[in-house]
Amino acid sequence: MSLTVKDINAKYKDGKHHVYIYGNYAGVTCRPGKRIKEHKGLGRDVTGWRVIFSHTSRQLCEELEALLHDTGYKGRGIAKTRHSYL
Repeated sequence: MSLTVKDINAKYKDGKHHVYIYGNYAGVTCRPGKRIKEHKGLGRDVTGWRVIFSHTSRQLCEELEALLHDTGYKGRGIAKTRHSYL
């Protein structure tokens, strides 16, 4: 059974930011269901998407996203220009 956007958002309605991946893409959001639906609407194959990290700190999530981008994951996160994880 596939979860709906509403189900996914309810599961992650915890006030945290979530780093998610699918295929070779990485991103950050506070509403995974809505964001995955947006990706689907752009014609992207989001099969196998998953949240890999959750935290209350947006900055910490963006740092992980930047690290993932630096290791080859695609995405356009604003954190790509900051590398304070080094």
